[in-house]
Order: sequence, then C-alpha cells, then structure tokens
Amino acid sequence: ASGVMFGCLLVLPWVLRRLVNVFYDLPPPVADLAPVFALLPLPVFFVPYARYLYDPGTLLLWAVALLLVAERRTLWLWLLLPVIAYHKETAVLLPPLIALRNWNVAPRARVLGVLMVQLAIVAAVRLAVGAQFAGNPGGTVLLVGPSHTRELVMTLFRKPPYVLTVVAMLW
Repeated sequence: ASGVMFGCLLVLPWVLRRLVNVFYDLPPPVADLAPVFALLPLPVFFVPYARYLYDPGTLLLWAVALLLVAERRTLWLWLLLPVIAYHKETAVLLPPLIALRNWNVAPRARVLGVLMVQLAIVAAVRLAVGAQFAGNPGGTVLLVGPSHTRELVMTLFRKPPYVLTVVAMLW
C-alpha cells in the first residue's frame, strides 16, 4: 500500500507539470518548479486520519482527469471515469466539468446527453461499490469539523520534516 501511495506521489509532479504547460506559456525552469511549489503544502494534510491509500491516488487520478478535460481527450475520459468513480465518490464532479468544457464547442443537446450518461455511469459504479461494502462496520459518512482544521495546523508545527522531505523528493 505504501508503494502505491509513493508511486502516485512520484508521478503527480509530472502530470502537474503537463497541466501547467497546457494552461500557461512559461519558460521551462518555471514550469519545472511550479509542481514542486504546488505540492509543498501537501504534508500539512498528512494527519493521523488522512493516511488512506486512496488520497495520493485521488490526487493523481484527478490531475490526470483535469489534463484530459483540458486537452479534450474524450476516449481517455470515458475510460477513466469508471476508475475515478470506483476510487472516490467525488467522481460525480467530473461529468459537469466535462460538460462545461464542451458547452460552447458541441451541440447543447449532445453535451447534456453525454452529461446524463456519464452521471449514470458514476451512479452505477458508486451503487456497485456501496453494495460491495454494505456489510462493513462503520458509518456511511465521516464527519469532521473544527478538530480537522486544528489537527492540520498542529501537524504543520509538529512534523516539519515532512515539508523538507517533499521538497527533496520533488526537487
């Protein structure tokens, strides 16, 4: 599990660099450093209850999805959508993003139809995941409040080597 998390964190800067190059016309040294600075605050979120296997995977899959949306790579988005939906429930946000990207370049009826089909795919995958894990102990929703923010701030001051580790790893 740690290897998968580490692998996702190693690949993420290259995807972010590609995203930077898609959206901005920057000199190569700036494009190379942008992902490093974007990922610097990441260790702040390494709090005790946030060390799940899916966290680095979520970052990587969403970065790839944003890159595919920006480049309008439709086939790859259709293939990635069920993977993201299986991975995390926030996949419901991807079809509206795709629809917004295509709103002015495709017929509106087609965009809305694709949106409905993609939302149905996400719903079907999430229902299958829910059925698969229905018997597991624990609540359906994890509620966090002010203690979450307090834990993030305390982690920043309690574990400063994380910041240096990320800088060294991505440099």
